[in-house]
Amino acid sequence: MFAGHWPRVTSGDWKEAAIVKTSATREIEKLKQQSGKDMVIWGSISLAQSLMNDGVIDEYQLIVCPAVLVEGRRLFDEHVSPGEMHLLSTRSFDRGTVLLSYSGEVVAAPGAC
Repeated sequence: MFAGHWPRVTSGDWKEAAIVKTSATREIEKLKQQSGKDMVIWGSISLAQSLMNDGVIDEYQLIVCPAVLVEGRRLFDEHVSPGEMHLLSTRSFDRGTVLLSYSGEVVAAPGAC
């Protein structure tokens, strides 16, 4: 879906990436202790849910597209429930897409891994 779009996008200067083969949560906690800018998760719902369960995500930026899906994976499912999330800002784009930015924590549902 994004193959034709992303090669044309210029988002600044990205440093070399590192492959993390251990705990993503521990790696994020180490990175948070260093100076630098924000971190972003793109497209990995499993990783996002794991980090939500571990409570290491500080801000959620959700892009809402005007589409109805019959099936698919939920970001917040029976194992992850939104806790106290506070709306920080909204931004609308052409064709009805909206960016919603939230701060707050997501709480692992009882019995979640």
